[in-house]
Amino acid sequence: MKYLLIFAFCLPLIVFGSNIIVQQSDWMGGDGVFGPVTEWGTKFYRSDSVTTATAGNVALVATAWDYTKWERHIIVLGPDVHYTLQGFMAVDIDKDLDKDLIAYVGDSVFWFENVASFVYLKHAVGYAPCASVEPVATLYPADVDTDGDIDILVATNSVGAGWFENIGFGASWRWHVLDNSIGYHRICAADVDNDKDIDIIAVDNSRSNYWGEIILFRNIGGTFSMEIATSVSGIGFWRVYPADFNGDGFVDLYSVNLPTSILLNDGTGHFFNVYYQSSRVFDGAWPSDIDRDGDLDLVVAGSGGFWALLNDGSGHSFSVVLLSPNSNMIDGSMTADIDMDGFPDIVGSYVAVGWLRQNPLMPMTFTTYTIDHSPPYSIGRGSHWIYVDDVDCGCAPDMDLLNSGQNAHIIYENKMIQSYASIGYLESSVIDAADTCLWYRIGWDACVPHDTAIAFYWRVGNDITTFSSLPWNGPIYGTVGNGLDSINICGVGRYFQYKVEFRRGINDIAVLRKFWAEYTTKNVLLTGLEFSEETYCDNRNMVQICYSIYSIDSTFSDVSVKFSLDGGVTWTIPPLTVSDAEGDIGVNVAPGEHCFYWSLSTDVPGIEGREFLARIIASNPIGADTAYYTGPLDSKPPEVNVFTHLSQVSCGDSLTIYWTVNDTFW
Repeated sequence: MKYLLIFAFCLPLIVFGSNIIVQQSDWMGGDGVFGPVTEWGTKFYRSDSVTTATAGNVALVATAWDYTKWERHIIVLGPDVHYTLQGFMAVDIDKDLDKDLIAYVGDSVFWFENVASFVYLKHAVGYAPCASVEPVATLYPADVDTDGDIDILVATNSVGAGWFENIGFGASWRWHVLDNSIGYHRICAADVDNDKDIDIIAVDNSRSNYWGEIILFRNIGGTFSMEIATSVSGIGFWRVYPADFNGDGFVDLYSVNLPTSILLNDGTGHFFNVYYQSSRVFDGAWPSDIDRDGDLDLVVAGSGGFWALLNDGSGHSFSVVLLSPNSNMIDGSMTADIDMDGFPDIVGSYVAVGWLRQNPLMPMTFTTYTIDHSPPYSIGRGSHWIYVDDVDCGCAPDMDLLNSGQNAHIIYENKMIQSYASIGYLESSVIDAADTCLWYRIGWDACVPHDTAIAFYWRVGNDITTFSSLPWNGPIYGTVGNGLDSINICGVGRYFQYKVEFRRGINDIAVLRKFWAEYTTKNVLLTGLEFSEETYCDNRNMVQICYSIYSIDSTFSDVSVKFSLDGGVTWTIPPLTVSDAEGDIGVNVAPGEHCFYWSLSTDVPGIEGREFLARIIASNPIGADTAYYTGPLDSKPPEVNVFTHLSQVSCGDSLTIYWTVNDTFW
């Protein structure tokens, strides 16, 4: 499942006891960092013929385009759509792995169920009216209650700030008030204090219908406390959204209009102003590493065209650079790699909808392409909202445009890309685990269409000076399909690096969204323990038991397996009658994956249960480990009850027979 946040922050390091996961889900920072590094972040070592310019995606670059090929899909057309309403987005509301839509229509919030390609079924979320004159409102999707589905945050200049709780994957919604003492015009969500829950940032109407104070609704155990988020005085804030401008791992904020401000997080969820630009009025804005130097800039649109506030790397100082004098699309603004050539582009809307292509041969120069100059809303009071997303959920992240204007919500489907590179690769930076450790699994989130290929390679070592000359292990091919996958590996060393290789299909490409590697500081590791019973009616009950064992110095181990029926109080059921077990159980078991068979009906006849607990213990001179697994087992013969309501049956009569089978595996 993919769901949407305006700006996402990944957890590069996850610790479970002595087992540690390092992961990478964004490569927008660009290449040039061999390492060693303690976390991957957004940078990598090198690549060829892939694009990393769209957050959360690595894919083959496009090589041929038809820049005129966009298809317009009108989702809502009518006077109930106002050009000042923002938050028309694509997000998976019903968790069926495609992208639905959320939007304001009239005085209510709706979601549009994706039932076919660009065909949607409209469902009401709830009533949230705006002021009748100059209605201003914003929607923002987020899993506010962390229950695994997407809720909808709402700010309006009439009802204030609140959120609709998603109940039953869009079947019903419950309204929660955050503050209704004053109107609000902006709202978004982020974990501002890094306590692993969702906080809410909103802008009220305390200064006017469009400007106000930044309010933080801090999440404390599922309830929200309201506080002023910044001590900045004398400034009316307009569009406010999160981004990390100084790279310290805490969410910062930016606000545009007059003035434009960068507000850094002090580490507690309060913000202080470090940049203040008041010479030009900006409206649309989006954080992006537009110059590809490894830090986050801010692309803005307004007075005189499109501009970039280029970050010097500190998050404290920005230089203002004109990108394009185009003034027809300066109200809504966002950046993404629209043509998948590896360089971030800019989209915009106002009296026209279009995009500015960054020239790969002359970076930071742009060519304007107009998509729609006369859409079905009134020119002159056009669009204040445009958003970029891969709405049609194909593997290739070809970015479509979601646009709201006077009288219409519209999707512009991107059909420009005609061909891709045939092969490409990316090599990560080298991770430093600080000591020799055992690397035992890699995993990935990828979309791999039929006839395309994605392959993974890895290497581990202890000497960074010779690391680049080590051979790669692999290839390990990703499974065709869309989602998570993983595979066990075995490598011992302090340093780790991965490489991913892409091969084009006839008409499609594979895409990587996340990669992770798992290692442990243990000397011995047991993982992957599981058992399963065959269900053939052959008067036997055979159980297959599998596990993997790793040792930091490849030492052989002694392995024993026992079962418990009382939750581990006693371990009275050892597998005695085993087969295909040589080298898989007992003494001197080698590192690697192991499976063997146990005749349950021979050792423990006439028993069944759904809570059998298995325990495996491995030990050798340098360490030991234990693993557990719970599941059903059954060595009882099936109990069959047959009955009928008739005591005798004559020839030619109809007979109804009722029968039941009581058995764990029936």
